[in-house]
Amino acid sequence: MGITQHISGTDNVKSLANLAMLTANLGREGTGINPLRGQNNVQGACDMGALPNVFTAYQPVTDPEARKKFEKAWKADPLPTRTASP
Repeated sequence: MGITQHISGTDNVKSLANLAMLTANLGREGTGINPLRGQNNVQGACDMGALPNVFTAYQPVTDPEARKKFEKAWKADPLPTRTASP
């Protein structure tokens, strides 16, 4: 599992970011923090809009401007205005 999938997931991410900053390991070649997700490319899939409540780049499905932009780009009209209920 990735560090986000624990009861203290948010604190884990903040702690890694703080540690990287404290040790000057951000923005330098060969340094930085490790991938935060447990499975291969989960983060990339989420960034590309694979979550049910957001479009690409985490733009909310509920945002009319985001829907309008993606309806035009994807030639899909209309797109959902909300996420489906479980």
